[in-house]
Amino acid sequence: TLIELLVVLACIGILAALAYPSYADSIRRAARAEAQAQLMEIAQTLERRYANRHHYAAADGAFSGPDALAMTQSPGTGVARYLITGAAIEDGQGYWVQARPQGPQSADPCGTLGIRHTGAKTPMQGTDGRACW
Repeated sequence: TLIELLVVLACIGILAALAYPSYADSIRRAARAEAQAQLMEIAQTLERRYANRHHYAAADGAFSGPDALAMTQSPGTGVARYLITGAAIEDGQGYWVQARPQGPQSADPCGTLGIRHTGAKTPMQGTDGRACW
């Protein structure tokens, strides 16, 4: 009957209202983990370069971080949830790399993720009190 159909639709609506925020949070956390993995991969590549050349810049002196590694967004293909940028600092003796959230990822309480040549990662804690790294 019509009343039974309305009851079923109301139940589905309530369940969807309860489940969607949790689902969206899970998607944001997964995208954050992927961006963190890419930042760590870039950092490892730069550390290998430093071990071989004693500076983070390429042989021509240019910083070859995310752009040269073709890692300018996360995920690597499809719709970007993070844009990845970086720069050499301290005359090529240091670097920073960061991932800025885009689109729906902007709602992530951790915001912009970053890592420096010292191993410092930011932010360590999000606005919701959860650990970001």
